Amino acid sequence: MIIENQKHLFYQGWFAKIIEVKVDKINNQEVILGQGGYGTVLRGKMKIENINNTKETREVPIAIKRIKLSPLKEKKSFGENQLNMESIKLELSVYEQIKSKNIVQLYGSEQKDNHYYLYLELCDGNLLNCIMDENGDAPLKEEQAIRYFIKIFDTLQLLQKSTYERTENNKESLYHRDINVKNILIKKCVIGYQIKLCDFGIAQYSVQPGNQNKNLIQEIGTPAFKSPENFLNQLCDQEKNETWSLGTVLVCLLFGYSSFMANIQLFNIGNKDDHLKWISRQKNLISTEVQQLLFGLLQKEPKERMGYKQISESQCYRLYGNYPPSRSLIPRGIQRLMYNNFEYLTQLFINLNQNLYKQIPEDLLFFLFQHYKNLVHKQCQNYSGYYKSIDSTDLSLQTTSNINYIGIPTLLQKYYQFFQNIQLENETQNDDQMILFWRKFSQPNRRYQDSQRFCFLNNLFEVLDKLQVEQQALENQILELNKKKMLYLEKEEKLYSKKEENLNKKLYVIEKLKEDKDDNFNKFNDLISGLTQYFDWNKEKI
Repeated sequence: MIIENQKHLFYQGWFAKIIEVKVDKINNQEVILGQGGYGTVLRGKMKIENINNTKETREVPIAIKRIKLSPLKEKKSFGENQLNMESIKLELSVYEQIKSKNIVQLYGSEQKDNHYYLYLELCDGNLLNCIMDENGDAPLKEEQAIRYFIKIFDTLQLLQKSTYERTENNKESLYHRDINVKNILIKKCVIGYQIKLCDFGIAQYSVQPGNQNKNLIQEIGTPAFKSPENFLNQLCDQEKNETWSLGTVLVCLLFGYSSFMANIQLFNIGNKDDHLKWISRQKNLISTEVQQLLFGLLQKEPKERMGYKQISESQCYRLYGNYPPSRSLIPRGIQRLMYNNFEYLTQLFINLNQNLYKQIPEDLLFFLFQHYKNLVHKQCQNYSGYYKSIDSTDLSLQTTSNINYIGIPTLLQKYYQFFQNIQLENETQNDDQMILFWRKFSQPNRRYQDSQRFCFLNNLFEVLDKLQVEQQALENQILELNKKKMLYLEKEEKLYSKKEENLNKKLYVIEKLKEDKDDNFNKFNDLISGLTQYFDWNKEKI
């Protein structure tokens, strides 16, 4: 398939366009990753081209979601297609406008013949694959289970707090409505897995035009993970319906999917608290805090069930949550790029006295370069995807109601290009002072442990201590010379006027040395403070 008019794709540092998509086949059969009532997911590849350098192309493994649209000549096809297209538009509104490392990335979409295609990030499986092996249940350790739970919960909060631009008007407060272990995908990382939410076709906005009530009829979802009120098709609280599903997913993570399904009748409407008694019998497997969280999530009466606010205030969230709640809507990884002082540190290195600069461990500079480069590349990966529009002149991320995701690719592309320019073997006219400085420290084969930063900083503190000793020595000399000067002034003899003149010259030289030493001390102290702040700012995993 040749893709036409595909713009605004940001992929791992490139502004790119898709030039071709193909489905993987084995023995002339399409490789199917999954099937459902809404469509079929196939494995495939897309070929992309760098818009800024058309000689650069790349082939990327992807998942292709193919949704069938009925031919218009068939009966009821118009209504069915309208329903399908609304689900597609809703799913696109999430993928295009809400960018998170915990949401599957959309690379492009198109309608062709009687199908609509979504080109999505390829993952390594779903949550069910994490908790089952060839022998059956393989539940997670409590800490890992809670960390995965919190990632899912934080992503649901992001969906709820966001505003979605639609053609007719803006919509707010989206609820997934089908949270289960198969709709939560996983992607292998260096350590463990990254959680990825997908399948937003049956999601629902809470705030509709002229209707501010978040209580809406529920009629869909995966049966084992549906709330009691959802089963009864009652008017129900969207948020509380979502937290019940979260609770059932957490049960699967902690005790195993087969164990949950074997006891599913206990979670049914007729058995009031039997499911809680069953959880109580697992107390040797979980802590008191986790048991309390499960009890709060799995109350069959919605009024007694935890909402999002109660989850974020729970002991488990406080113990295992990655960070305290932030007032900023700007993603934390992007904040680090915007507010860390890498450019400021570079200027301090450049402006240091040459003798002082030589005392900086070269390994520190290699470490800092690799650290920042990895941070940039990680964020380029996290925020890849298709964007509704990208204004290359807009670097602002400030907004009152939602994140201006349009600015994120532009910001990341700027930093990505900075490192690309550093790696060029030959100098160009566009090379600035920063590029020239860091080009010496871009050797790709150097590897450092994060703990080494303490060693590097200790070396710098030793240099700072030497500077302080030298400062004190010059200060003592100035004091001695000033004492002699006072003696000459007291005597007021012509004999001492010549000595006083020589003394003033010597005093001037030493004071100038002291001034330079103070300047170097202050710059070096600023450098250490800046490095300490930088490493503290970036010490959390991203």
